[in-house]
Amino acid sequence: MGEAVRLIARANRVYVLGMGVSNSVAAVLSHQLSLIGVRAQRVPGDLVAAVATLSDMGAKDALVAISLWRYLKDTIRLFELARASRAKTVLIADSQLSPLAADAEITLTASTEAAELSHSLVSLVTLANVLATGVALSNPRRTVERLRTIDEFYDRFGVMSD
Repeated sequence: MGEAVRLIARANRVYVLGMGVSNSVAAVLSHQLSLIGVRAQRVPGDLVAAVATLSDMGAKDALVAISLWRYLKDTIRLFELARASRAKTVLIADSQLSPLAADAEITLTASTEAAELSHSLVSLVTLANVLATGVALSNPRRTVERLRTIDEFYDRFGVMSD
């Protein structure tokens, strides 16, 4: 986890990729990273838009890919695009047997087994939260400044109810 935190904290830009059911975890992680001042962007779920978004990714950037069993070909292709651009890669997956695990610089895993029809994303959202918290703690001054700025905008626009 510490290595993933350092990689994300040092990246110029962080792209967060999650397609299908993984998209909601990607939304949580990209939002949390943005709140603490990381230049994070969620990769669009449409392949054409995703390629356009990732087309200027470079060696100083990072891709965090979230991928679960019934691994999607588009996620694999976009991950390969990031590797080809020399971006740093972090994989959040449900298993070390993920087809992306062998090529990821860092792989974090969490179980998604559930009695229901679909996967349980609770452990992956928790993992994303722990990762974002680690990044926040790695640069507390940036985090506090960013959160203060956001709170000022919330106050100015009356975002929060009393």
